[in-house]
Amino acid sequence: MSLLSNTFMDDSRFRNVTDTSLCQQIRTSIFKCNFTHNESYFEEYFVQKVFPPVIEQEPRLLSLAILFILCFIVSLAGNVSVLTIIYGIIKNSSHGSARGDHTIIYISALCITDLFISISLPTAIADNLLGFWLFGTVICKVHHICGSVGRILSTFLITAISFDRYAAVCHPLSSRFRSHSFVYTLILGMVVCAFVLLLPLLVYSETREYIIHEVMAIESLNVTR
Repeated sequence: MSLLSNTFMDDSRFRNVTDTSLCQQIRTSIFKCNFTHNESYFEEYFVQKVFPPVIEQEPRLLSLAILFILCFIVSLAGNVSVLTIIYGIIKNSSHGSARGDHTIIYISALCITDLFISISLPTAIADNLLGFWLFGTVICKVHHICGSVGRILSTFLITAISFDRYAAVCHPLSSRFRSHSFVYTLILGMVVCAFVLLLPLLVYSETREYIIHEVMAIESLNVTR
């Protein structure tokens, strides 16, 4: 990555490549201003390798990472197991009677929602261990959306399950709020509502690059960041 201009050297004589007034403007850059015989030149360094600084992990961060890994494994295994059991119940039920059980529909939606939350855990683990975000803007948006949509939608679904139980106990003869079309429409509406609430997060979340560590090797003209 070339940043400005190159350094020319010919028979121990330096070629003037830029005016000395620019030295003040870029004094914090990786260019080095040199003066000799009323002439100035820039030594240019090329960024060839990009690495984060090596930091010693604190016990608190390691404990948090281990906890996140356990949560990810338990969540993935538990929700996939529940979905597999529900699929087996629906497949083996006579005349598809279990297919019409609203509780099974809500629990299936809740398991899928929990899986969305689990998707955000691996990137959170890497972020805590490395100390910086490594995956770019797109994965940043996916990370926040999966985690936030899962938390919001799970709250909506638990509320919907409570309402469904209330309707089943207090209004057993009323089919208005317990029809298939109402349940699927309600779940779809909750999903849309969750995404609308998180639309600003999806639009404005981005990653920014900050140089927090820099080592220059003059001999090899390498800069490690």
